[in-house]
Amino acid sequence: MGAGGRGAIELTIAGYSLMGLGISFGPAIGYSYAGEPLRGWGIGLLRLAGFGVGSLVFVASALASSCDECHATSSTNNEETIGLLLVGAVAASAFHDIVTSPNAARRTNASHGLSNVALVPVVVPGGVATSHGLALAGRF
Repeated sequence: MGAGGRGAIELTIAGYSLMGLGISFGPAIGYSYAGEPLRGWGIGLLRLAGFGVGSLVFVASALASSCDECHATSSTNNEETIGLLLVGAVAASAFHDIVTSPNAARRTNASHGLSNVALVPVVVPGGVATSHGLALAGRF
């Protein structure tokens, strides 16, 4: 394998690792902000473990069934299914936190008297081109 192939594999592993970290901890940040660190970081660690184990089981099983001398067995297919189910459960858990964590942040803001804080879209004119982005806006 040439140097380009080696770099592509390392880049793929790095990208997949960053995706796992993002799926694991990204959706739980609202709970950490809301003062629920066990819910935020604890569930994030569980998702990271599920994503890692599920990915390893799936990849190892897929590689074992793809060799020329090997024959796919029902246990190999079951392992692939278990790996996919673990990664699917992680994705479902992340989706649940994406939907529910903004409510936890809103409750915390309301309890601290910051109920009028929001992210708003902003268009900033700047010379030849305009710039788009988000701004934190609120009334205190």
